[in-house]
Amino acid sequence: MNIHIEYQPDGLLFDEFCRVDVECFPQEPINYEAFTHIVKKDFWAAYDSTILIGYCYVVRRHNISWLSRMCVAGQYRHRGIASQMMQTVIDNAKQDGMPDIMLYVESENLSAIRLYERFGFRSIESAYQFMIVDPEQIHLKQTSKSITAVPICEYEESYWPQFPREWTNIAEMHKPPEQYVLLFLDQSGRNWGYCRLTPQFPGCFPLVVEQPLDNLLPVLQELRRYLMPGKEALILTFSDDELAEACRELGLKMNYQLYKMYREG
Repeated sequence: MNIHIEYQPDGLLFDEFCRVDVECFPQEPINYEAFTHIVKKDFWAAYDSTILIGYCYVVRRHNISWLSRMCVAGQYRHRGIASQMMQTVIDNAKQDGMPDIMLYVESENLSAIRLYERFGFRSIESAYQFMIVDPEQIHLKQTSKSITAVPICEYEESYWPQFPREWTNIAEMHKPPEQYVLLFLDQSGRNWGYCRLTPQFPGCFPLVVEQPLDNLLPVLQELRRYLMPGKEALILTFSDDELAEACRELGLKMNYQLYKMYREG
Protein backbone atom coordinates (compact mmCIF):
# COMPACT_ATOMS: atom_id res chain seq x y z
CA MET A 1 0.00 0.00 0.00
CA ASN A 2 1.03 3.58 -0.66
CA ILE A 3 -1.20 5.44 1.79
CA HIS A 4 -1.07 9.23 1.85
CA ILE A 5 -3.37 12.06 2.86
CA GLU A 6 -3.95 15.14 0.72
CA TYR A 7 -5.49 18.46 1.67
CA GLN A 8 -8.03 19.83 -0.84
CA PRO A 9 -6.91 17.33 -3.51
CA ASP A 10 -6.89 18.58 -7.09
CA GLY A 11 -9.02 16.70 -9.57
CA LEU A 12 -11.13 14.68 -7.14
CA LEU A 13 -14.21 13.65 -9.11
CA PHE A 14 -17.68 13.46 -7.59
CA ASP A 15 -18.16 9.87 -8.84
CA GLU A 16 -14.93 8.86 -7.12
CA PHE A 17 -16.02 10.58 -3.92
CA CYS A 18 -19.48 8.98 -4.06
CA ARG A 19 -18.03 5.50 -4.19
CA VAL A 20 -16.63 5.95 -0.67
CA ASP A 21 -19.31 8.28 0.66
CA VAL A 22 -22.29 6.09 -0.26
CA GLU A 23 -20.60 3.02 1.21
CA CYS A 24 -19.96 4.78 4.53
CA PHE A 25 -23.10 6.94 4.73
CA PRO A 26 -25.77 5.11 2.72
CA GLN A 27 -28.65 6.92 4.45
CA GLU A 28 -27.17 10.43 4.12
CA PRO A 29 -24.96 10.65 1.02
CA ILE A 30 -23.58 14.06 0.12
CA ASN A 31 -25.01 15.57 -3.06
CA TYR A 32 -22.99 17.24 -5.79
CA GLU A 33 -23.66 20.78 -4.62
CA ALA A 34 -22.46 20.01 -1.09
CA PHE A 35 -19.45 18.14 -2.48
CA THR A 36 -18.28 21.13 -4.50
CA HIS A 37 -18.48 23.24 -1.34
CA ILE A 38 -16.75 20.99 1.19
CA VAL A 39 -13.75 20.05 -1.01
CA LYS A 40 -12.78 23.74 -1.05
CA LYS A 41 -12.83 23.93 2.75
CA ASP A 42 -10.88 21.98 5.39
CA PHE A 43 -11.09 18.70 3.51
CA TRP A 44 -8.61 15.82 3.54
CA ALA A 45 -8.63 12.79 1.25
CA ALA A 46 -6.87 9.49 2.01
CA TYR A 47 -5.45 7.62 -0.98
CA ASP A 48 -3.89 4.27 -1.70
CA SER A 49 -1.70 5.43 -4.57
CA THR A 50 -4.35 7.13 -6.74
CA ILE A 51 -7.42 5.36 -5.31
CA LEU A 52 -9.59 7.31 -2.88
CA ILE A 53 -10.08 5.20 0.25
CA GLY A 54 -11.40 7.73 2.77
CA TYR A 55 -11.95 11.36 3.62
CA CYS A 56 -12.77 13.80 6.39
CA TYR A 57 -13.71 17.44 6.61
CA VAL A 58 -13.98 20.09 9.29
CA VAL A 59 -16.21 23.14 9.70
CA ARG A 60 -14.93 26.08 11.77
CA ARG A 61 -17.53 27.64 14.06
CA HIS A 62 -16.84 30.40 16.60
CA ASN A 63 -13.46 29.20 17.90
CA ILE A 64 -14.37 25.53 17.66
CA SER A 65 -13.53 22.94 15.01
CA TRP A 66 -16.43 20.67 14.05
CA LEU A 67 -15.37 17.34 12.55
CA SER A 68 -18.38 16.85 10.29
CA ARG A 69 -17.47 13.53 8.68
CA MET A 70 -14.68 10.98 8.73
CA CYS A 71 -14.78 7.67 6.91
CA VAL A 72 -12.63 4.90 5.45
CA ALA A 73 -13.74 2.39 2.80
CA GLY A 74 -14.49 -1.03 4.25
CA GLN A 75 -11.56 -3.00 2.88
CA TYR A 76 -9.09 -0.44 4.26
CA ARG A 77 -10.36 -0.25 7.82
CA HIS A 78 -8.34 -1.25 10.91
CA ARG A 79 -5.08 -0.19 9.24
CA GLY A 80 -4.55 3.07 11.10
CA ILE A 81 -5.85 5.30 8.29
CA ALA A 82 -8.57 6.94 10.39
CA SER A 83 -5.97 7.57 13.09
CA GLN A 84 -3.75 9.34 10.55
CA MET A 85 -6.63 11.55 9.47
CA MET A 86 -7.62 12.24 13.08
CA GLN A 87 -4.10 13.35 13.98
CA THR A 88 -4.02 15.53 10.88
CA VAL A 89 -7.28 17.20 11.93
CA ILE A 90 -6.00 17.81 15.47
CA ASP A 91 -2.70 19.27 14.27
CA ASN A 92 -4.48 21.52 11.76
CA ALA A 93 -6.99 22.72 14.37
CA LYS A 94 -4.13 23.77 16.65
CA GLN A 95 -2.38 25.59 13.81
CA ASP A 96 -5.61 27.46 12.97
CA GLY A 97 -6.07 28.55 16.58
CA MET A 98 -9.21 26.46 17.05
CA PRO A 99 -7.89 23.45 18.99
CA ASP A 100 -11.24 22.52 20.60
CA ILE A 101 -12.95 19.90 18.44
CA MET A 102 -16.47 18.48 18.52
CA LEU A 103 -18.21 15.76 16.53
CA TYR A 104 -21.30 13.56 16.44
CA VAL A 105 -21.06 9.77 16.21
CA GLU A 106 -23.68 7.02 16.13
CA SER A 107 -23.98 5.39 19.55
CA GLU A 108 -23.63 1.92 17.98
CA ASN A 109 -20.44 2.78 16.09
CA LEU A 110 -18.21 1.42 18.84
CA SER A 111 -15.02 1.29 16.78
CA ALA A 112 -15.32 4.99 15.93
CA ILE A 113 -16.10 5.87 19.55
CA ARG A 114 -13.01 3.99 20.74
CA LEU A 115 -10.91 5.82 18.14
CA TYR A 116 -12.16 9.21 19.28
CA GLU A 117 -11.66 8.33 22.94
CA ARG A 118 -8.03 7.40 22.22
CA PHE A 119 -7.55 10.92 20.90
CA GLY A 120 -9.03 12.51 24.02
CA PHE A 121 -12.68 12.97 23.04
CA ARG A 122 -15.38 12.50 25.65
CA SER A 123 -19.13 12.17 25.27
CA ILE A 124 -20.96 15.23 26.64
CA GLU A 125 -24.58 14.54 25.62
CA SER A 126 -26.85 12.30 23.58
CA ALA A 127 -28.48 13.34 20.34
CA TYR A 128 -31.16 11.75 18.17
CA GLN A 129 -32.27 11.51 14.59
CA PHE A 130 -35.96 10.91 13.79
CA MET A 131 -37.74 10.75 10.44
CA ILE A 132 -41.16 11.82 9.22
CA VAL A 133 -41.60 8.91 6.81
CA ASP A 134 -45.23 9.63 5.93
CA PRO A 135 -45.86 13.42 5.99
CA GLU A 136 -49.62 12.93 6.16
CA GLN A 137 -49.30 11.29 9.59
CA ILE A 138 -48.29 14.75 10.81
CA HIS A 139 -50.34 17.08 8.67
CA LEU A 140 -53.69 15.36 9.23
CA LYS A 141 -53.39 15.51 13.02
CA GLN A 142 -55.37 18.17 14.86
CA THR A 143 -53.76 20.72 17.16
CA SER A 144 -55.15 23.75 18.98
CA LYS A 145 -51.75 25.47 19.14
CA SER A 146 -50.77 27.98 16.48
CA ILE A 147 -47.07 28.49 15.81
CA THR A 148 -45.49 30.37 12.93
CA ALA A 149 -41.99 29.71 11.56
CA VAL A 150 -40.41 33.08 10.78
CA PRO A 151 -37.05 33.69 9.02
CA ILE A 152 -34.46 34.87 11.52
CA CYS A 153 -33.52 37.84 9.31
CA GLU A 154 -36.88 39.46 10.13
CA TYR A 155 -35.95 39.99 13.78
CA GLU A 156 -33.27 41.97 15.58
CA GLU A 157 -30.45 40.00 17.19
CA SER A 158 -31.66 41.04 20.66
CA TYR A 159 -34.77 38.92 20.05
CA TRP A 160 -32.89 35.76 19.10
CA PRO A 161 -32.56 32.87 21.56
CA GLN A 162 -29.18 32.04 23.03
CA PHE A 163 -27.46 29.64 20.64
CA PRO A 164 -24.91 27.02 21.74
CA ARG A 165 -21.27 27.60 20.90
CA GLU A 166 -21.23 25.60 17.69
CA TRP A 167 -24.25 27.47 16.31
CA THR A 168 -23.36 31.06 17.20
CA ASN A 169 -23.09 31.94 13.49
CA ILE A 170 -26.38 30.25 12.63
CA ALA A 171 -27.95 33.47 11.32
CA GLU A 172 -25.34 33.53 8.55
CA MET A 173 -26.66 30.17 7.33
CA HIS A 174 -30.02 31.67 6.38
CA LYS A 175 -29.67 31.60 2.60
CA PRO A 176 -33.08 30.78 1.12
CA PRO A 177 -34.16 28.80 -0.75
CA GLU A 178 -31.18 26.48 -0.16
CA GLN A 179 -31.26 26.90 3.62
CA TYR A 180 -33.52 28.56 6.16
CA VAL A 181 -32.95 29.56 9.76
CA LEU A 182 -36.37 29.88 11.37
CA LEU A 183 -37.71 31.07 14.72
CA PHE A 184 -40.90 29.48 16.11
CA LEU A 185 -43.33 32.12 17.37
CA ASP A 186 -46.82 31.84 18.82
CA GLN A 187 -49.59 34.42 18.33
CA SER A 188 -48.32 36.55 21.20
CA GLY A 189 -44.84 36.68 19.68
CA ARG A 190 -43.24 34.36 22.22
CA ASN A 191 -40.29 32.39 20.85
CA TRP A 192 -40.63 28.62 21.31
CA GLY A 193 -37.44 27.55 19.54
CA TYR A 194 -35.61 27.56 16.24
CA CYS A 195 -34.19 25.35 13.51
CA ARG A 196 -31.92 25.29 10.50
CA LEU A 197 -33.91 23.73 7.66
CA THR A 198 -32.37 22.37 4.45
CA PRO A 199 -35.26 21.64 2.04
CA GLN A 200 -33.07 19.91 -0.54
CA PHE A 201 -32.00 17.23 1.96
CA PRO A 202 -34.62 17.62 3.54
CA GLY A 203 -33.73 17.96 7.21
CA CYS A 204 -33.63 20.07 10.36
CA PHE A 205 -30.39 20.35 12.30
CA PRO A 206 -30.38 21.79 14.85
CA LEU A 207 -33.99 21.61 15.97
CA VAL A 208 -34.92 23.24 19.29
CA VAL A 209 -38.53 23.23 20.52
CA GLU A 210 -39.49 24.30 24.04
CA GLN A 211 -42.26 22.26 25.67
CA PRO A 212 -42.17 19.86 22.71
CA LEU A 213 -45.07 17.66 23.85
CA ASP A 214 -47.33 20.67 23.17
CA ASN A 215 -45.40 22.47 20.47
CA LEU A 216 -43.71 19.91 18.20
CA LEU A 217 -46.82 19.07 16.16
CA PRO A 218 -47.70 22.68 15.20
CA VAL A 219 -44.00 23.35 14.48
CA LEU A 220 -43.77 20.40 12.08
CA GLN A 221 -47.02 21.36 10.37
CA GLU A 222 -45.75 24.91 9.91
CA LEU A 223 -42.41 23.75 8.44
CA ARG A 224 -44.28 22.22 5.51
CA ARG A 225 -44.51 25.71 3.99
CA TYR A 226 -40.74 25.69 3.47
CA LEU A 227 -40.39 22.18 2.05
CA MET A 228 -40.11 21.27 -1.63
CA PRO A 229 -42.82 19.30 -3.44
CA GLY A 230 -42.02 15.61 -3.21
CA LYS A 231 -39.49 16.20 -0.41
CA GLU A 232 -41.51 16.15 2.79
CA ALA A 233 -40.03 13.05 4.46
CA LEU A 234 -38.22 15.33 6.88
CA ILE A 235 -35.22 14.22 8.96
CA LEU A 236 -34.95 15.77 12.44
CA THR A 237 -31.67 15.88 14.38
CA PHE A 238 -31.47 17.32 17.90
CA SER A 239 -30.11 16.86 21.43
CA ASP A 240 -33.19 17.00 23.67
CA ASP A 241 -34.56 13.94 25.49
CA GLU A 242 -38.00 15.52 25.89
CA LEU A 243 -38.11 16.31 22.17
CA ALA A 244 -37.26 12.67 21.44
CA GLU A 245 -40.22 11.62 23.59
CA ALA A 246 -42.48 14.02 21.67
CA CYS A 247 -41.31 12.43 18.40
CA ARG A 248 -42.19 9.00 19.74
CA GLU A 249 -45.62 10.28 20.82
CA LEU A 250 -46.22 11.39 17.22
CA GLY A 251 -45.18 7.98 15.92
CA LEU A 252 -42.03 9.15 14.18
CA LYS A 253 -39.30 6.66 13.29
CA MET A 254 -35.95 6.95 15.05
CA ASN A 255 -33.02 6.42 12.70
CA TYR A 256 -30.39 6.27 15.40
CA GLN A 257 -29.06 7.74 18.60
CA LEU A 258 -25.90 9.83 18.53
CA TYR A 259 -23.27 10.97 20.99
CA LYS A 260 -21.93 14.47 20.88
CA MET A 261 -18.22 14.23 21.69
CA TYR A 262 -15.80 16.99 22.55
CA ARG A 263 -12.01 17.32 22.73
CA GLU A 264 -10.47 20.26 24.54
CA GLY A 265 -7.31 21.32 22.73
